[in-house]
Amino acid sequence: MASGPSVEELLQRNAERVKTFQPIPSLSEISNLPPNQRLPMPKIFIVSCCDNRVDPWDILGLEKWDAVVTRGAAGRMASQFSNLLFLDHVLNFTDVMIIHHTDCSAQLFGNDGVCQVLAERAPDASREVESLKLPGFEDLERSVQEDVQLVKSSPLVRKELAARTKGFVYDLKTGEVKPVPEASSVLVK
Repeated sequence: MASGPSVEELLQRNAERVKTFQPIPSLSEISNLPPNQRLPMPKIFIVSCCDNRVDPWDILGLEKWDAVVTRGAAGRMASQFSNLLFLDHVLNFTDVMIIHHTDCSAQLFGNDGVCQVLAERAPDASREVESLKLPGFEDLERSVQEDVQLVKSSPLVRKELAARTKGFVYDLKTGEVKPVPEASSVLVK
């Protein structure tokens, strides 16, 4: 298997990019533009897995200003929740999409193996290991339902946004993003 670029190589790529870089307007410059010239701010918050096989920009055909896309292990909402709250205050989102995917390592390997390795690595940190909220799960559809419920049940999320929070599964074999029905009695872990 070929290895990826080193940090040094990435910095060299950046140095090349800088040669043709066009400055990006600052927030104050954007807010001072006349209304007919303002940039469209994204209204959809998307949470997805950081697996390189899962690219929300490609999967959903997103353009630059269509959405805010955050990615993390397994696409779990818990690790992105503070981002949602902060950015919703700034951007006033209309929708939240939570996208998990088939063949996810968080389902295949789960949390137990990670906890075991961490306990061996740091035997004096058993409390810290036990208190970790790792992204592993056993049931794909249920993991999506738990994440949707996390948003919908929080008093910190605007009611309108909570109501428009939906969960999906991306199928790596078909390329399809399918909605996951809400569960009536999902317990958030």
